[in-house]
Amino acid sequence: MQLDDDVERARRMLRVDEEERRRLSLALHKGVTQSLAALATNLDLIEQQATLLAGSTRELLLTSRLIVRDCFKQIRLLTDQLAPPLVAELGLRLAVQCMAASFSERLGITIVCDATDCPRLSDDVELALLRVVEDCLENLDPLVSVPSIALLPTKAGVELHVRPVRPALVVRWKQRVLLQFGRAIDVRMVSLSSNDRESSRPARFGLIATARSDATARR
Repeated sequence: MQLDDDVERARRMLRVDEEERRRLSLALHKGVTQSLAALATNLDLIEQQATLLAGSTRELLLTSRLIVRDCFKQIRLLTDQLAPPLVAELGLRLAVQCMAASFSERLGITIVCDATDCPRLSDDVELALLRVVEDCLENLDPLVSVPSIALLPTKAGVELHVRPVRPALVVRWKQRVLLQFGRAIDVRMVSLSSNDRESSRPARFGLIATARSDATARR
C-alpha cells in the first residue's frame, strides 16, 4: 500500500512539473515577449528621428536594438525548452530533426539524425520522447565522436534510438516513463557493437525507447 502511494505521489509530481513548464512558457511568451516587442517598437520610432540624434546617441540606439534582438532569441529558446511547440504543431519527427540541428550548431559537432515518418502519438508521449532526446544530447558521451538519433515506425507505434548515452541516463528515463505511462513506453539500454565505436575504447551504450500508438500519460 505504501509503495502504491509513493508511486502515485511521484506521478503527481511529474504532472505538476510538466504543467509548470507549460505555465512558465506561456508567461514568458505573453509577458516578457510582449514587453520586448513594445520596446522594439519604441526604438523604431526613435530611429525615425535619427537625423536629430548625435553620433554617439545613434550608436547607443543601434546597440540597444541588438540587445533587444538577442533577448528575443533567448526568450524563444527558453520557451521552446520549457514546452517545445513543434511537437504539438508539427509532430515528433520534425521536432527531433530541429533539436538535433540546434544542438549540432551549438556544440559544433555532427549529429546524425534519421527521423522517418511515423504515426502521430499523443502530445504527452511525443513530448516525453523529445525530452529523452534533449537529455541525451545535453549529456553526450565525449568518447564517441558521432552521436546519432533514429526515429523509426513500428507495427505498434514508434521506436527511438539514441547513441551514445550514459547508463545512468537510461535508468532515469526508464523509471520516469514507467511512472508516467506504465508499460506503454519501454526504455532499455543496449551495448554498441564494434561497428558503432572505436575498438580501442571501452564499450559504449545506446538507448532505445519504444512507444505504442495507444500510449497516454496516467492521470
